[in-house]
Amino acid sequence: MGRFARDLSVAGAVTAASLSACTPPSRGGVLETPAAACPRSAQRGPLNRCVCDPGRVLLMGACVAPALGDAFCGPAARAGADGCSFRPCPTRERLDIASGGCEGASSLDFAVCGEHELSLLENEQVSCVPTDATCPRLTRRMGGACAGPPSCPPGSLPDQGSCRSIVTVGPRGESRVDVGVWTALALGIDGGLGSAALCRPIAQRPALFGVTPKGPVRIDIRVTMTMPDQDVSALSARVVATEAGGLPLSPPAETAVTDAATTLLELLRSLGGESTTAAVGARVRCEIGAR
Repeated sequence: MGRFARDLSVAGAVTAASLSACTPPSRGGVLETPAAACPRSAQRGPLNRCVCDPGRVLLMGACVAPALGDAFCGPAARAGADGCSFRPCPTRERLDIASGGCEGASSLDFAVCGEHELSLLENEQVSCVPTDATCPRLTRRMGGACAGPPSCPPGSLPDQGSCRSIVTVGPRGESRVDVGVWTALALGIDGGLGSAALCRPIAQRPALFGVTPKGPVRIDIRVTMTMPDQDVSALSARVVATEAGGLPLSPPAETAVTDAATTLLELLRSLGGESTTAAVGARVRCEIGAR
């Protein structure tokens, strides 16, 4: 993923883009909503619903190659028809979330976690984390198991219990990607909490970020993007992450945050098409550790 040569300040761009996307254009007093379109590597299937081309996996509305999907899911997971799922380990072994390897589970007997916590193995170190952090990216713990949100077709993202189209047909028949709405749903609303899709890989690394039982650690993340000629495929981004108060992160922690953001941005790039804007940015925060 490329980086900007200069820093772009787009304060409030995400919120403004999101609000404008919620209000379809009007003509003669009648509201009109642009028709949904299929993203790159997808086509119309049964019931006129977009489906990914054979050999592609669906993640965050994009149809991507399995290798890109695995990179997004992380070293301990793999991408498939149901999104991200953890790699299996033999009986009496436990998956290490950082390395993706399987380790003997005897050391985990020493982890005593709180009521709303579960143990997680990170580089052979056991930590207590919020229950959702023990699930793969794009899933959460429900009823003792990890489950994903309702399935949305390619070109759309889950939004408050329904599917929000982010790829539509432009005025010239071209495929258009509402990058403002994508940013709000995939990264988080500017100035607020980061999305689970962004923060989950970070929340799964409490030891790396120096989390202690005293409370969570806050990571501030600023993502700025440009699309030259409004070409989503040419997306370039800059990711800046600090601790609360602007304190710098350690190089390994900074790399972990950058990887979490850039693997998510690669899914946006994979949508293809024309962007509704040439630049957009967001400042969000992730909180690591049990509260």
